[in-house]
Amino acid sequence: MISVAICDDEKQVTAQIEELVIKAGEKRGIRAFADIFFSAGSLMDYIRRGNEYDMIYLDIEMPRMDGIEFARKLREMNSAAMLVYISAHTEYAIQLFDVDTFRFIRKPVDEEEFARVFNQACDRIVSGSQFFSYTCNKNICKVRLGSILYFESRGRIIHIITMGGRESFYGKLDEVEEKLSGGKISFLRIHKSFLVNMEQVEVVCYGRVRLVNGEELRISEERQKLIQRQYLDMEDW
Repeated sequence: MISVAICDDEKQVTAQIEELVIKAGEKRGIRAFADIFFSAGSLMDYIRRGNEYDMIYLDIEMPRMDGIEFARKLREMNSAAMLVYISAHTEYAIQLFDVDTFRFIRKPVDEEEFARVFNQACDRIVSGSQFFSYTCNKNICKVRLGSILYFESRGRIIHIITMGGRESFYGKLDEVEEKLSGGKISFLRIHKSFLVNMEQVEVVCYGRVRLVNGEELRISEERQKLIQRQYLDMEDW
């Protein structure tokens, strides 16, 4: 399933895009689920409550918060959502490169062009998707690895900390570490209780790490030199 957000202050446009998303998904053989928003602010609030999307279609010129300001805030949250702008205002095209835009579709929307961009985005999502799966209350759940700040172990409970909140399940941090070893995203064991996504680390100091959200975690004494060396090695890549 592909999760999609559609954000435009014109109801007619959001209805058209939703119809095109569903149609393109059916042709590709995947289920595309779309949420509709009529302002960038309401979409941002929803994402900040821990909701994530694979793909976001949005207009540029909207009241209060425009599409470019929204994208900057979204990238500050380390969201990997694919951004597709749909607008009649081509003069903003250069600014869109600063926010890692996937594609720009000009209004009025051409159905063939829309389907082509949708398929290209799906290809990117499928090839780059990495999730951590776990069992909670007999349900299989998953969270995108790139959105995880760190795992924390407390007793028999593992907490998954993301920019949007916290999820928990019963398990062992040793098993989580082993499961994630060798993946494209590096997670380092800075403490017996913490397994940290190094892409979310802003600063490594002696005795602690500071994450992109400002939170600081302690590095255990026996791991300090190792963590500093591993972090420097990553910076050189």
